[in-house]
Amino acid sequence: MIKEANKSKIKPESDFHKLLMKTMQRAKTYACIAKILGVTRKLVNNWILKHSLTPKKADKYSLLLEKHLKKPYVSGHNPCKQQRMWQSMRCLNVFKATTIAAIANTTPNHARLYLSGLVKAGYISLAGKESYTHIWKLVLNTGPKAPKISKLRDAAYDPNLKKEVWRKEANTT
Repeated sequence: MIKEANKSKIKPESDFHKLLMKTMQRAKTYACIAKILGVTRKLVNNWILKHSLTPKKADKYSLLLEKHLKKPYVSGHNPCKQQRMWQSMRCLNVFKATTIAAIANTTPNHARLYLSGLVKAGYISLAGKESYTHIWKLVLNTGPKAPKISKLRDAAYDPNLKKEVWRKEANTT
């Protein structure tokens, strides 16, 4: 009789929890979900760990989660600005620095610096100009991993090829 009483307390997984778990697969952290919903990380943690705990505003939160899941999504977790820019360049093939910056969620100046390194390394070339804006074309697509440009922009390493692909020649005067 006690076992039957305990079984009745267990609720099947709600639509809210299904959405929450689907969002968790994309967002990866409780903090990201908390930011989407405008709640604390601890509350999100409780909802995920205790499936029987459903928020009072489940309908409102479900709408926010659905809205988040409908947004365009670049697959994989790309914390590195260069990786996000590289992935965008591979998708677009022809682009402006400002477009890459907007898609990769970085500053136009950071995008220009990375693009200048890629030009020197031979990955992109100037495809044309529109007013005062350069239009770039990806000419060397070696794979999904972004080429690493040194901070001094004097060398480039390609993790797809696993070798250094360019180094600025030292002045021998």
